[in-house]
Amino acid sequence: MTAETPTCAFSGRTISRMATESPSGTSAEKETVAISRAQEHKTPFRKKEPEKTIGMHCILRLRKLQQQSIRRPAFFRHAASRAESLPHLPLPAKNENMPPVLSETLIWCVTLLLFGMGLIGTLIPMLPGIIIIAAGCIWQGVMGSQTLAWWEWTVLALLVAGGLVIDKLSGGMGAKKFGSTSAGIWGAVIGAIVGAILFTPIVGLLVMPFLGALLAELIFARKDIAAAFKAGSGAALGMLTGLLLEFTCGLLIIAWFCSCYFLF
Repeated sequence: MTAETPTCAFSGRTISRMATESPSGTSAEKETVAISRAQEHKTPFRKKEPEKTIGMHCILRLRKLQQQSIRRPAFFRHAASRAESLPHLPLPAKNENMPPVLSETLIWCVTLLLFGMGLIGTLIPMLPGIIIIAAGCIWQGVMGSQTLAWWEWTVLALLVAGGLVIDKLSGGMGAKKFGSTSAGIWGAVIGAIVGAILFTPIVGLLVMPFLGALLAELIFARKDIAAAFKAGSGAALGMLTGLLLEFTCGLLIIAWFCSCYFLF
């Protein structure tokens, strides 16, 4: 059985080549001569590392997470023991020029982008802002270096469900209280969308929903100016209240996820 081929970092030559140039003898003697030559050149002697596999990479990663995790080291210990029984396939070539922290940075960039888009979506009608924020939480929870417990995901799901209920019910309840019709509600929604696109946030979210609801009540519901004014005000107020509550719920979802990810 031949000895494992050692390598030498001097001048790009391997110790196996130096051993080949040594006098005839057994492989152990050749290796000894090669080591002595490496020491004469004051170069470090290191043996050739075994080729890493996917299974070994997963096990090392799980062991590292086990040491870093404060909450669930037993989970990663069990996962590492399960990974040892998996077939070990060759590990794909890794780009050494890419720093290890880059992957985590990219993951967080995508997460923050989804959070920002979701918060903006909560202030614009017909956009699924809460769903986008929930997608950002799931993305970071799956792809990030930390994991959340089942009860943390449960609380997060309840917050998301609450935000969706607020989005569906708050605007209609406020509008019906002031005697607004479905035409006034849709007029407020269309006015808010047009205002968010063409005007500043204050004009788009405060003035345009009222004007849209007022015109819809006058044209489609055929109310007089006083009744249309009251109904339009109710539709706009109900929609704005729903948007603010949905925005607050989005902030609560992000705050809960970040506190679970970094603190708990």
